[in-house]
Amino acid sequence: MKPKALLTHVAILALVLVSLPLVGGPIKREVSAVSPHYSYLPAILNSFTPCVGRPTLIAPLDGSTVDTLRPLYQWDNGQYASATGCTVQVASDAAFQDVVVWYWFYVGQGIYHTRPMDTLNQRTTYFWRVALMCGDATGPWSDVWSFTTGEGTLPPAPSLISPANGAALASLPVTLEWQAVQGATLYEVGLWEQGNGQVYGALRSETSLAVPWQLDLDTTYEWQVRAGNDFGFGPWSPTWRFTTPAP
Repeated sequence: MKPKALLTHVAILALVLVSLPLVGGPIKREVSAVSPHYSYLPAILNSFTPCVGRPTLIAPLDGSTVDTLRPLYQWDNGQYASATGCTVQVASDAAFQDVVVWYWFYVGQGIYHTRPMDTLNQRTTYFWRVALMCGDATGPWSDVWSFTTGEGTLPPAPSLISPANGAALASLPVTLEWQAVQGATLYEVGLWEQGNGQVYGALRSETSLAVPWQLDLDTTYEWQVRAGNDFGFGPWSPTWRFTTPAP
């Protein structure tokens, strides 16, 4: 199990709609709110009138080359009172048949920006667009802009330290520790119950994480870490596991 993009306690929640965006009259449906890799809690959305405004893209500029695999996306949603959020797509093709990044934000008005955790491929052209959301109804898409990623060096995978792989914990809470990676400025941590797709994620500048979530007793958890720099995130470490104390 390889986390790709995780919920973090330091980043704005970004949820991806599994269903394709719908444009038209009021609709009501149940969707799953997920990251690009893992399932989270289901979301029930009510009927709303479709949005009519189109966001204006700001950056990355159309046709530009960026020196990172994690670009900062910026756009202007305008001031449409009915907008309750927006959705952002990044694809490897102009027709958006291969969407590689898809997020949904609870931000409806004004200028907004985000830098997703997803690390794109080097020397690759991508296309991106934004649409407003009015409840579960999607408005018209913005213009489509493109950018090309550059070439650089990603940090290697960190070496995990503690708790030891396969450890049976004597008590809780638990602190996860790993070795520092030269040149890394940020670490992404993924923790999940073995056999369960829900992932707890955090961003850290330090090389440890005192797990802030309440873990179940007598349960096996798995975890891994990857290091990042201004260019992007490197590969995930091997997966380690530990078991929490019995009741």
